[in-house]
Amino acid sequence: MSMNDAEPGSMLQQYQQKDVSIESPKVNIEVFLKDVRWRRESMIESRIRQSAKVARSYLGDLLECEEINFVLTSDSDIQWYNLTYRGKNMPTNVLSFPVGDFPTEDHAGPVPKGDILLAFETVEREARELDISVDDHVVHLVVHGVLHLFGFDHLTDDETERMEALEVRILDELGVADPYATGPE
Repeated sequence: MSMNDAEPGSMLQQYQQKDVSIESPKVNIEVFLKDVRWRRESMIESRIRQSAKVARSYLGDLLECEEINFVLTSDSDIQWYNLTYRGKNMPTNVLSFPVGDFPTEDHAGPVPKGDILLAFETVEREARELDISVDDHVVHLVVHGVLHLFGFDHLTDDETERMEALEVRILDELGVADPYATGPE
């Protein structure tokens, strides 16, 4: 998918949690390494695939094979996308570009859902500042990005509350602590 074809996702729907294994949804996860520094993170590609599949399993029935692409890139690259598509001239940790409605008639192969970009320097810096592993931070950002592809957002307090609650449930299944917790209980 070309980033030029990206459209904002449809607004929130109420999704129900599904009891499915990570193999259940037939989702092709492609990971593209655009910045070689991501190689420092061992097992990052398999962790991205696992996290994306678990997140997708929470988002309703899967009627056909779907595809989600991840681009592991740099701050300078993601800054360009952030400026071009969001008008913000600064790097960010994750950007999601949903495909929107995709005609499935006469289409062979997986239905593209969108692209998710992760910026190495920002992700690494934020993990250090939060005193968490890069792996756990990437898992959170993958879940966050997948939810964006399926229409979730955090523009209002209600949207934020709904999205964060679902993120926390998914992250718990993936063995990652609540990133929104305010401290020890």
